[in-house]
Amino acid sequence: MSFHVISISMAGITVTRRNGNLLACKTARPEDSDRIRHEAQLLRRLEHPGVVQFVDFVEGHPVELYLAFVGPDSWATQPPNTPAESLEALASAASIVADLHDLGTVHGALCPEHVLVAPDKRPVLCGLADAAASSEAGCARDLAGFAGLIDHLAAACEEKERRQLEALARRAERGSVTASDLTAELDRMHGGPHRRAARHGRTAPPVPSRRVSAAAIAVIGLAVLGWLLFKPGGSTDTTLALSAVQADPVPVDPVPAHPVPVDPVPTSTNPAAVLSPDTTELAESRSGAVNEDPLIITHQGRRYGVGQLGDVAILGDWTCDGEVTMALLQPSTGLVAVFATWPAPSERLEADYVTVIEGAVDLRNDPIDGCDHLRVIHAGGSTLIDSESL
Repeated sequence: MSFHVISISMAGITVTRRNGNLLACKTARPEDSDRIRHEAQLLRRLEHPGVVQFVDFVEGHPVELYLAFVGPDSWATQPPNTPAESLEALASAASIVADLHDLGTVHGALCPEHVLVAPDKRPVLCGLADAAASSEAGCARDLAGFAGLIDHLAAACEEKERRQLEALARRAERGSVTASDLTAELDRMHGGPHRRAARHGRTAPPVPSRRVSAAAIAVIGLAVLGWLLFKPGGSTDTTLALSAVQADPVPVDPVPAHPVPVDPVPTSTNPAAVLSPDTTELAESRSGAVNEDPLIITHQGRRYGVGQLGDVAILGDWTCDGEVTMALLQPSTGLVAVFATWPAPSERLEADYVTVIEGAVDLRNDPIDGCDHLRVIHAGGSTLIDSESL
């Protein structure tokens, strides 16, 4: 794991290069190490296109938190310059905050410095060292912080819009609106779609036992939403299905990851729920269970909901044929599933390989002889899944 430091520095954050990718390295004084550890724990379990992406955390003196590099600017240094851009950016940011609140997490320190500007100008939240489980006080703090963001960007707007924004900011400060209300109102002012209809990213509440290898996951864009419903029907009988809904794809390069196997267990043939392109409601499985909080994976511009909160997802070319696909672990049962391809819109896809590894807690990608191999981490060590089994 080698790092090459390049000449970019931002407020205590150094930009480094690892394997050709730019990373932001955040360090802390000894007295602030616990805050950085807390931020790393949260971001490790967080997949959302509107939040900085976790890559790695290194214990040391000082501790180091590595994040995917978004860009050198924030709203503090490069706010949107036109009324239309300001309204669009505020609506996008409000929708991200609303998603976090829906999933039981508050940001805790919303301010212009903590809204990064991506190359396509979309906002990306950072600075989550003060994030916490959702509470009335925490949501109120986020709304007050968002009021400050509105005030910061209102200056670029015309007088009529500026007055509307100032009134909306005061309502946010009083707590008389929710983040979802802000999203809807800002979308109305901008004249754009209610972007939360796509229910873009999801995040897990702080659950220390969950870990997602974010280095193997591309979380980019707000395009096509699909759901992978991971519904075990017992230790050896499960319903594993992947489905997708069509929208305008955003092309991205697939990110390979790492794998692992044992004796395969056949997948269930029971049909899994498919999310209709015409609704944002989560479909029910045959048993009536609803997968309300899947992980979110983006692959080649299309977004897929994976499993449930607490599950681990990773991408890799498991069969060494150039096709990057998904592997999923359910730590609560030790169930490991590998998919051979990706579903078309509205198509259900069941896992091609399923096995149970007792005590499994994580998945890793082990590149061996130029191919990705799935390694399952468990209490007794690890198990490498033979690619010929897949």
